[in-house]
Amino acid sequence: MTSNTGGLATIPELGKLLGLIVFVLLLGVALLGAEKAERRWLRYLAATPIVIFAVIVVLSGVSQIESIAGGLFAATQLTVLGIAAYTYDRSNSLLAPTLAYVSLLLANRTVVVLQAGM
Repeated sequence: MTSNTGGLATIPELGKLLGLIVFVLLLGVALLGAEKAERRWLRYLAATPIVIFAVIVVLSGVSQIESIAGGLFAATQLTVLGIAAYTYDRSNSLLAPTLAYVSLLLANRTVVVLQAGM
């Protein structure tokens, strides 16, 4: 759901939307397979397509990083996502994840403004 400028997009690009649909379908297959399978190893095997899909998405994202700054930006995004998920899990409140994302947004905007002014 990110735009080409790094912010949030109101409408995702077609490729990202199709990727989301494929992910949801594979997740459904994995859950259905895990529920219907009688043997434990078949349950793990049912999750294989979604794991492969996730690995492909992560590797394609990593391959598009062109600089150290881009890598740090991606790492920051993932860190804030992890912090938001952890704080929501601990507090059952949307306030802490909201503050995490707002602080990330303000930091991103500040860096853009400072770079543009130099």
